[in-house]
Amino acid sequence: MVYHFYSYRHRHLFIAKVELDRKDPQVDSLELLWKAANWMEREVFDLFGVTFKGHSDLRRILMPEDWVGTPLRKDYAEAGGYRGISNVRDNPLDLYLNMDRQVRAEKAAAEPPAAPSTPPAPGATAPNPAPNTKRKANSCRSIN
Repeated sequence: MVYHFYSYRHRHLFIAKVELDRKDPQVDSLELLWKAANWMEREVFDLFGVTFKGHSDLRRILMPEDWVGTPLRKDYAEAGGYRGISNVRDNPLDLYLNMDRQVRAEKAAAEPPAAPSTPPAPGATAPNPAPNTKRKANSCRSIN
């Protein structure tokens, strides 16, 4: 847990870091010293699961009361949904891949089938192309 304290009058900045137990994170509340900490501590409790000892109204503020887990923790695993609302999201790349396959299949169906090519007979050589009789003009001149 990291607290940032700043005095606008004196332009002082103070940062306090508190290490918490991962399994049961608890820290004393700052609500008695600073009333605005009420809402921020409730938000941290709701989304990260940190319990603030001495807080006057420690309850969920963003998530529903019956939500299971704390969604902003790294070890949070999404459940299969909430009250019939699925949290399974389609991968947009899959949609584009399917569209690409469909377009390619339509193009292949519209084109006539290619004539089957016959392999050259054994021992036969491919005909040599006619030699190029045109010569390129020499653009380089020699200087005498």
